[in-house]
Amino acid sequence: MRATGRSNRLVCFNVGLDQGRYLFHPSMTFSQHLTPRLQCMILYTLLYNIEAKGAPILFWASYPVLPNETVVIGGAGFEATDMGTNGLESTKIVIQPLSNGSSSPTQVMAAQVSGDAVKVTIPASLPLDAYNISVNGSEPISVNVPDIWWAMGDTGNASTPGGWVRVFGRGLSLSADAAASDNQRIKLDVQSLAAAMKSAVRRQDFAAVEELASQQSALAQNAQVAQSERDTTLILTPVTSEGSKIVLTAPPTNVSSVSAVFPLPHTIPPGEYQVSVSNGAASSGMDSFVSPTMPHVATIQVLPAAAVAFPTKKFEVSSYGCKGGANNSGMPINCTDAALAAIHAAGTAGGGEVYFGIGRWYITGPLLLPDNVVLKGAGMDLTAIYFASTNETTAPSSHIAPAAHSTKKYVRYAVEDLAIYILSYYTNVFKISADTDGVKIRRVRVRANAFHCGNENSRLPTWTFHGGGFNPLIWVHGINFEVSDCDLWSTWSVIHRWGPGCLASLSGSHMGTNTILVRDSAKRHSG
Repeated sequence: MRATGRSNRLVCFNVGLDQGRYLFHPSMTFSQHLTPRLQCMILYTLLYNIEAKGAPILFWASYPVLPNETVVIGGAGFEATDMGTNGLESTKIVIQPLSNGSSSPTQVMAAQVSGDAVKVTIPASLPLDAYNISVNGSEPISVNVPDIWWAMGDTGNASTPGGWVRVFGRGLSLSADAAASDNQRIKLDVQSLAAAMKSAVRRQDFAAVEELASQQSALAQNAQVAQSERDTTLILTPVTSEGSKIVLTAPPTNVSSVSAVFPLPHTIPPGEYQVSVSNGAASSGMDSFVSPTMPHVATIQVLPAAAVAFPTKKFEVSSYGCKGGANNSGMPINCTDAALAAIHAAGTAGGGEVYFGIGRWYITGPLLLPDNVVLKGAGMDLTAIYFASTNETTAPSSHIAPAAHSTKKYVRYAVEDLAIYILSYYTNVFKISADTDGVKIRRVRVRANAFHCGNENSRLPTWTFHGGGFNPLIWVHGINFEVSDCDLWSTWSVIHRWGPGCLASLSGSHMGTNTILVRDSAKRHSG
């Protein structure tokens, strides 16, 4: 049997093993638990060792890499050499910039060579670019080319018109990697010009002042041109034959080498789109390994906004017999029955907003929410719900959770614009169960304090508090959930997923711009 370097590469690309994704699941075999890239490495090495020695096989490179930086290339078939010049010269490395077709290949000497890796420094004279690099006549490997690992949208695994698409990977932006060095260089140039101009003014050399001002202007223009040449763009191609490609540029503040966020226009037609990204030097399409049953995910769905919006019909708790607050004796008024009545009415209507107005609302039981029901307040500084149970045995396992159902595979709920205070027993505050898809917790403040009714001497709870994953603020088993713009305080963990397949259960989920405070066990015991 003989397998060339070219055929080995094609095998890995065709079976989707070069995506470098991790996946852990109890139903998977040992070989499936290996990272796809590691499977490629093993395959390449085996094939190379059983065939006649030929050109090296390259299967991995460390990047992003800038001019005058070193890239490590992994593979098989390298001849280990000593660190002397004569030994390193025997390894012939050719670098070809990709975005400038007129650039000639550059041959350089290796910085270090072993049996399975080679180090090479990109010459400082080369432009910042994507490059093809070959070693001793091997098939080239590309570096600084976008390598898309996965993409998600504003609703999880899908997007909406006016929403966004976020792409994760490496090499997504050359400008982000060069920004630090560029900014430092420009800063030094500006400082040097400013000092020279100050000296020219003192000498009253106004011709020099004019020349230096011209250089400052040129420096600013060059910086803008360099930045614009490195824009990161998203190319969405409709899967159907109808429609044309949509090209979107990521704002510079939304781009790094490993992530890029692209706002979608409100006019984008709903549908399924193939995903590609260009970093200004090269482009590539998405081919994500999600699971053994989904080895090649190359598209993202854009759904109509109406299809994912929660119903907006309002059901005010105050209209069901309780207005919150306290009675004349200063004791809080129990609004549990009124809240449950409003929730039932919203559920019967197919969903809607159960509205808690400005003030304090005292609740003694769990709030189990039917599909498409939103608990909504006037703002986390204006609406506060207080949960309190007087008996550890009868305290709810979850204070807010989906209601029981039998007709749907997935349900969802939302909690927005209010504060929640837990004053006694709790196991968790929010339950995002395995039968949920699209739960939203947005602009919510939570104070889940297991010590509120603790022993005043030991400062420990008088009830059975397990800590860790047994008492998280948010218990997660669902998919496509969102927790954003929240202020969360928990006695122990804030978010927890217990059981097998925990990473897979977070599919399409988003947590961002939250303030999270956790009181750990050491602080708990120290009071």
